[in-house]
Amino acid sequence: MLHNLAQTQWSRGNLAQAESLFRRALAAKRTSLGAVHPSISINLNNLGMLLVEEGKLAEADSLVREALALDRRMFGERHSYVAASLRNLSTVLRLEGRLAEAEQRIREALAIDRAVLGPANEQIALDLNSLGNLRRALRDTPGAVAALREAFDMGRRIRGDDRVNTSAVSINLGGALQEGGTADEAEVLLRQAVAKLDTTRADHQQWYVNARSGLGLAMIARGRAADARDLLEPTVDFARRHLGETHIRTSDARLALGRALLVNREYARAEPLLEAAAAAFEAQRKAQPYFAAEAAAALAELRRRRG
Repeated sequence: MLHNLAQTQWSRGNLAQAESLFRRALAAKRTSLGAVHPSISINLNNLGMLLVEEGKLAEADSLVREALALDRRMFGERHSYVAASLRNLSTVLRLEGRLAEAEQRIREALAIDRAVLGPANEQIALDLNSLGNLRRALRDTPGAVAALREAFDMGRRIRGDDRVNTSAVSINLGGALQEGGTADEAEVLLRQAVAKLDTTRADHQQWYVNARSGLGLAMIARGRAADARDLLEPTVDFARRHLGETHIRTSDARLALGRALLVNREYARAEPLLEAAAAAFEAQRKAQPYFAAEAAAALAELRRRRG
């Protein structure tokens, strides 16, 4: 009962109330069920991921590791509960900036899911998407493209082209392709994603902004910075209105628009956008090293051009 109430409060955004209820539920389960029980592992994972949302990464790390150890004790190395705990631990490690370790954990989860679920499954596609994004953060573009392309192809086989999750993976693949210098293919994928998400943008605001920002960058790479500027100006406005000034996707959109303006030599307009993006990504450098470096480089290039 307490655990269900906690999940309800979490879904409503009442994080402090949810945390208190999860802690009470965990204490009650330890008393009634003993030290080893699947329900305790579930509670530990849920409390840990709630703490991630609250920014309490050190305790989240400890709780998820405890859940993982418990799952391994109960089920062995090859079980879906173990894979779930590994995925959660990978998320925490990524946010802590421990990207290589985060990659290792998601690779372990992927191996388990392939063994348990077969060659093609929704969860395997999600694991591959996570792996690809970590490879992007680690600046391994070929590795990122390989993982994301497999995730994209698998997702299309499982769920078809029209599902929103397929668009989400295509956004990540398009970004990796653009970073690797294949802007033409990236633009095709990102245009498709924007078109699909345009009809559901009210429900998928982050992905919509992400897709448009990525499309703008691909257009810049293909020599159409003026067209990219026209696409990205309303994207920044949408992100600020619906996601807020400090959201990471708002920073993505600012960086993309700032780069378009930089190429167009609209330096006065580019400067505040690049400054805001650079400051936002620097504050998240551990989890977002690639974008922190990109924003800093764009701002440095602007200042060099302005003398």
